[in-house]
Amino acid sequence: MTPNHSNWKQKRFKELFRLDRGSSPRPIANYITDDKDGVNWIKIGDAKEDSIYIHSTKQKISKAGAKKSRQVFKGEIILSNSMSYGHPYLLNLDGYIHDGWFVIRDYEKNFDRDFLLQYLGSAMVKNQYKKLAVGGVVSNISRDLVYSIKAVIPPLPEQRKIARILAVWDKAIHTTKLLIDNSKQLKQALTQQLLTGQKRLLDDFGQPFNKKWENKTLREIGSTFNGLIGKTKTDFGFGKPYVPYLNIFRNTFTDMNHLDLVAIEKNETQNSIHFGDILFTASSETLQEVGMSSVYLATTKENIYLNSFCFGFRPFSLREISPRFIGYMLRSYDIRRQIIALSQGASRYNFSKTQLLKVSIPFPPLKEQQKIAAVLTNIDKKIDSLEHQVLHLRKEKKALVQQLLTGKIHVNSKKE
Repeated sequence: MTPNHSNWKQKRFKELFRLDRGSSPRPIANYITDDKDGVNWIKIGDAKEDSIYIHSTKQKISKAGAKKSRQVFKGEIILSNSMSYGHPYLLNLDGYIHDGWFVIRDYEKNFDRDFLLQYLGSAMVKNQYKKLAVGGVVSNISRDLVYSIKAVIPPLPEQRKIARILAVWDKAIHTTKLLIDNSKQLKQALTQQLLTGQKRLLDDFGQPFNKKWENKTLREIGSTFNGLIGKTKTDFGFGKPYVPYLNIFRNTFTDMNHLDLVAIEKNETQNSIHFGDILFTASSETLQEVGMSSVYLATTKENIYLNSFCFGFRPFSLREISPRFIGYMLRSYDIRRQIIALSQGASRYNFSKTQLLKVSIPFPPLKEQQKIAAVLTNIDKKIDSLEHQVLHLRKEKKALVQQLLTGKIHVNSKKE
């Protein structure tokens, strides 16, 4: 790795800044406090996903604990050295750090702060961590490992220009993520209002729907069926497509891009799934995650099967039921509460086909079901589009970082 411009310099991090490691009073439980005079205790969990800022802490430690720790200040950069190692964060508060953090100091003569944040988080630096680590496996990073990283850096004016360019991309990503959060909050509020009848939509004539909703148990409207039976681990990885557990768990509507394969013999009897079927997870380690559902909306010529640890529900008819409506309804707060109450277990929670049939769902007329489903589907499409935008922006920024930080793209810093 050599500079692409004569005025860029190549040095190791040891020559460019100082690392101070955090420290923790032990046992830490004795120093955690809710007192007003407690001080911020900064942990990796205080950093929001995909953010480089730490704005607040969940815990505080006593002043006695602070004497055995390391103080850091608003505006400083800290670097994680374990777990999600090598991630830099900018502090928006004063506090104290444990030994899972480094604080970076005395860098100002060599680095612009915002440029340094981008540089530390770049693939170039992370790839060096892996290359220099014993066996190429990194579980944590030492001071010596960080100090040994080679950096090729432009003069400060050019660093500031690069940082400003990348800040534009960061702002675009942040703004798009805020739109996603707002859309999710809107969906959550509308879901609660629409699926409980608190808010009624307008019919095709511009009049509010006013017909009474009818409660029906799933036993009244359909029947259950098993997932794959009689399979061993050697049967998986080739053959016919089936819907895996996580696909059901994660998706209100089955994602056809995430199917796995299982061997099915020619004369073998297994249940395949059809349009409008509702797929359920049968067990979970946590009560809040048991009995998750996913509605299958695909129409394929090829048979699709269902994971062994799941079961299905097939409506007798779809003439009075919107599959999309029931998909949203089964993940609503009120119905999830029913499912959780019907689940059983101690160390692992189970939700049976028998219990499923006891679940009661309020159904408006079909036309209102379809209108409700259309509103929620449109919000989902908007969220999906925004999430794809974020992925695209991140991909573009990653490529731009590589170009700018290696000097392949040269920025004019004379107009400072």
